[in-house]
Amino acid sequence: HYPLRRQRQMCIRDRVYPVVVRTEVDYRRTAKLGDMLRIDGCLLSLSGARFQCGFRMVRSADEVELVVAKQELALVQMPAGKPQRLPAAWAQRWANLLE
Repeated sequence: HYPLRRQRQMCIRDRVYPVVVRTEVDYRRTAKLGDMLRIDGCLLSLSGARFQCGFRMVRSADEVELVVAKQELALVQMPAGKPQRLPAAWAQRWANLLE
């Protein structure tokens, strides 16, 4: 997708990268080899230097939720490892994805 490619180019140019700070995973049910799975993702929040994404894994055949996960990420300028505030443009660009 074009917006993601542009975002990647900005990361490389400015040496600012998203880094996973925290991951929470709840395993609710098991899947079997051969099950068709769907993974849904959403943006949960944007604030300061961090943002959160949510994910759920669903078995396609019966729509049973197997796994729910949440990740918190921060923007970090490398090589110093200094946290950076999220660009103001991000809030405008990604606001429609917030759930």
